[in-house]
Amino acid sequence: MKKYYIAALSVLILLGVFYWFYASSPTKELSSSTSNNDDIEKESKETNAAEYGSVGYGLIDLNGKLIDEGSALNSKNNEVTVVASVDNDIDEDRKYALLIFEDYKQVNFKAEKIRSRK
Repeated sequence: MKKYYIAALSVLILLGVFYWFYASSPTKELSSSTSNNDDIEKESKETNAAEYGSVGYGLIDLNGKLIDEGSALNSKNNEVTVVASVDNDIDEDRKYALLIFEDYKQVNFKAEKIRSRK
């Protein structure tokens, strides 16, 4: 019976130590707005993005609205028309590939070249 008391006391002490470490660790509060430009600029300075360059990409619908990752695209006549944008701010030439997936399977697509928006 004494072994059970020692085991129970050990578990309680261990839980107390874990709680103490958890309660004393500093917490980082999340900002309510992650799309704030000031936050993005601050993060850019902290990560030295200007020094190392960056690559940005995205999809825009024909109305000029950004299409979020994971959004469903509705087809009309079995066709979806979007603008794919890739912004390369790295001081070297790079080649990019565009892969289109439907139901987790790669599918063929047709792309038309349009002039840059710069």
